[in-house]
Amino acid sequence: MGGSRRRVKPGCALVGGMDAPDESSRAILFLLYEGHTHEEILALHPTLTRDDIARAAGEGLAALETAAGMRVETRAERIARMRVTHPNAFMPWTAEEDALLLVMAGEGRTLRQIAAELGRHTGAIRARLAKWEDDPEGARARLTAAGRTPSPGSGTP
Repeated sequence: MGGSRRRVKPGCALVGGMDAPDESSRAILFLLYEGHTHEEILALHPTLTRDDIARAAGEGLAALETAAGMRVETRAERIARMRVTHPNAFMPWTAEEDALLLVMAGEGRTLRQIAAELGRHTGAIRARLAKWEDDPEGARARLTAAGRTPSPGSGTP
């Protein structure tokens, strides 16, 4: 942001090694609010690191969640929740799963049918099919690795 900016709100000076990290976080958040970039904050206060800025953002988010009586789900919590209905959510794809995906798509099965069979979300199925559509040679290699061959005219690469 251009124009004239206040450098630091009075009473919010940044001091390296502060005993009260919440005060440092408040000052960092104020600088971000004022439109300073991470790089500007780090240049103005060389004792700070990107981790300090990330910590400040996390503390600010936690304060908002507390004030609003809500909490943002962590990645681990989201994965656990998704795995209740989609047991293979966020798991790496195996060659066998890729082969099944490509065969079922070639048979004309719907995204929901394929997702249910593979224990994955329909978005994961859509993304994986797009990946193999962009890389037909890779798809053929995955089929071969799983000991399968594409059916002629099935639409499978």
